[in-house]
Order: sequence, then structure tokens, then C-alpha cells
Amino acid sequence: MKPYNSFFFILLSFLVGVFLADIHCSILVILNISFLSFLFLIFFLEFGFEKISKEQKKSLILIFLLCLIVLVAAFFYYYFYKNHLIFHPLSSPKFLINFKKSCLSNFKSFFPLEESAFISSVLFRERNMINPEFKKDLIYSGTYHLTSFSGLHLTTIIFLSSEIFFFLLTPLNFILNVLLIIFFLLIIGFHPSVMRAAIMGLAYLVSQLLSYKTKPRNVIILTAFLIIFFNPGYISDLGFQLSFISILGIIYLKPALIEIFPKLSPKIGFFRTLKDFFLTTTSAIFLTTPLIIMKGLTAPFIPLAILANLLILYFIPLTILLSLVLGIFSFISYYLGLTLSWFIYILLKYEVFTIKFFGKIGSNFTFSLNYFIIGVYYLIPLIIFIIANEKRRIEKRYC
Repeated sequence: MKPYNSFFFILLSFLVGVFLADIHCSILVILNISFLSFLFLIFFLEFGFEKISKEQKKSLILIFLLCLIVLVAAFFYYYFYKNHLIFHPLSSPKFLINFKKSCLSNFKSFFPLEESAFISSVLFRERNMINPEFKKDLIYSGTYHLTSFSGLHLTTIIFLSSEIFFFLLTPLNFILNVLLIIFFLLIIGFHPSVMRAAIMGLAYLVSQLLSYKTKPRNVIILTAFLIIFFNPGYISDLGFQLSFISILGIIYLKPALIEIFPKLSPKIGFFRTLKDFFLTTTSAIFLTTPLIIMKGLTAPFIPLAILANLLILYFIPLTILLSLVLGIFSFISYYLGLTLSWFIYILLKYEVFTIKFFGKIGSNFTFSLNYFIIGVYYLIPLIIFIIANEKRRIEKRYC
């Protein structure tokens, strides 16, 4: 077994151990589940249906035992952390707090209530400014995820930074982007979705600097491990769960859809950006909707949420960029910021109108699911994934 694959399964063992501890499973249950799950995972994910040699069998046994040890250790780590350690969130430096307060204050003075609340939540995750009615519209329209700093926000910032400072040498550009990630991590806070975006963003930057192609699954599992090791309590946090389920949908379901429906590929034809937004939104919303409903929360009507996101996401990067510039300008001069705010207001007005329009329509749809329906529901992406893999295998055979 390759070293990075062994690393993947060991980290996965830690996450499973913490998860089982969180739902209060006994050690006997852990051993039974670990024996069945890891034997299946290690054998089939690594070797599939290929014949394996004696050396490979020894490697499998060794990795399985290591996974078992790590899984049980994670179980005890959870309880040790819970009973003996107290988590103290890191506080932001004073100048960052002042910068954030200045931006929020200027947003309130530049824009109407709903527009200022929306941009404050998009940029700084300040959801407490959103009134209950507008919050319902965000949820029913499937756009509530925009108020949580995520990969979309960070990708936009890194891309824009790289484009603006293209003249810098690669190492300097790398340092600048890392500082930007740290800046947003400190100013927004160590929330699971923010940490996930930051760690994956750092992994991407390092891989680009070293010209090393990383496996998405390894980056995801490393990110989840670091967050849970930092605070095991996050394993039951809905934001953590939704964040990783959505990224799994984007990484695995999105390519499978492109494989089955080649015309949807963002690399060919017209409307490439819209195609990419459509596939990304569909993959993320499709996998996260059942979990939202299971937690007793309101889930959006999927077709409506996809359409609402398509109409908004295209403008969010520009809104983020101009709002960041507005924050800097208004920190220097109020009137300089006021001038720029006129252009941003047009974007915010359109985005808020779209959210409220689809939110009102979406409020007419309600759903309830049981475990059987959820099981059948998740068979759909599984079938899509199997069909896509089979199609790739056939293409490789005849190419």
C-alpha cells in the first residue's frame, strides 16, 4: 500500500473514533464496527477486485491494526479532551477587531438594513445582523450558505490577489495569499467552515508552490483531522458536517455528472462559468439537503435553490472584491468609501431582491424524510458515481 493511502486510512480511523465516542458507543461496538468497516474500506478502496500478493496482505493487516489502535485512541482522546481540557477560542488582534468594526459601521451607514446585513454576513459572517424574515428567505432560497465564509469566498480572494499582484515572484505571491488566509481566519473566527476553507486553501497554495498534485480525498481527510484534533466537539457541529458533505459532493459527484453528461462540462461550449456554478451548486445542495431535514431544519426546494444560486453566485465574487476595497477605502476616508458604495449598492440590491423573490416561492414547499427515504435518496448519487466509473473503465479499455 502506498504511504499516502496508509496515511488516509489512519486519519480516517481517528475521525471515526471521535464520531463513535460522540454518539456514546461502547468499546465493544467500536471494535465490531471497526473490524467490518475498515476491512471493507482498506481492501476495496485500495485494491478493488484485483488479486493481491502475500506482501500486500501483510501490509493490509498492518494498516488495519494501526487503524484499530488509532480508532480506539481517538475514542479516549475525545473523553479526555471533554473532561480535562477547556477550549479557549483564539482572540483576534486589536487592530483587526477595529478594522472589522469600522467596516460594519460603514456598511450600516452606506446601505439599507437588509443590504448591509447581507454584505456583513457574506464578508465577515456577522449573521446576528440578519432579521428573522430575511433569514427565512435565505434558507428557503437555498442561499444561506453565502453567509458562511467558505471555499467560494476564499477562492475568490486568492484568485483576485494572484491576478492583482501577478508581477510578484511566486514565493512572494504565496506569502501574500497565506497572510490573507490568516487575516480572514483571525478576523472571522475559528468556525469549522472557515477552518476547513483556510486549511484547504493553504494546502492548495503549497501544492502550487511545490508543483505537486495532491489527491482531493487526502486534503479533505487531513483538513477534517486537524479541525477535530483542534476541537473534537466539532464532530457533532452541523456546520462542520455540512461543510464536508458539500465539498465531497463537489469533488466526487460533480466529475461523475460531467462524465455522464459531457455537454455539461465547463471546459466546452458556451456559458462555461454558469455550467460550473450549476454543477457545483447541484452537487453540494443535493448531498446536504437530507442532513438539513434530519436535523429538523428547513431545507430548500432543490430545483429552486439551484436556480437562485445560478442567478446570484455569478455576482458574488465581484461583490466580495468591491466590498473589501470599500472596507479599506472607508477606513481611510468616509467620502471615498461613500462614492464606491453607490456601485456596490446596485449589486446588493439585485442579490437581496433575488433572495427574497425565491425565498417567498420556496416557503410554499415543505419536506419530511424518514431513514428509508434518505437511504433511497442517497442511492441516486451512488448510482451516478458507479455509472461514471464504469464509463471511464470502458473508455480506458478501448482507447
